[in-house]
Amino acid sequence: MKSGKLVPLPFSSRHYDFKRSQWVFGKATDEDIARLIERKVYWQTRLVGGHVWLGDATEALYVQTTSDHVAEIAARIAMQGSFTMARSHATALPTLMDQKDRFESEMARARRELDQKHAFERG
Repeated sequence: MKSGKLVPLPFSSRHYDFKRSQWVFGKATDEDIARLIERKVYWQTRLVGGHVWLGDATEALYVQTTSDHVAEIAARIAMQGSFTMARSHATALPTLMDQKDRFESEMARARRELDQKHAFERG
């Protein structure tokens, strides 16, 4: 690439803070991060199985926090019995996996909202 401003990803420069030289997507609350963690553990366990890695620095950047803070919130959720934690890996428990209806309805609602947005943009 000839320009230092070009990024090999489809991100708009409006998400880049040139003063701090980092991507900025908006600060998420602890509740939003907890929902993200629960959804990630549920869906990855359901679709792929195995352990779910929660120490991804890219995901932490997306919610404008650190991997340590994500792990702290995940540990709080683990104490409630949704999943077990071993270092930065979570293993879903039946308590979380039994909430299929909740996660499916959230996904359906989000998909409907996205479809409406796309229909509006298409005109």
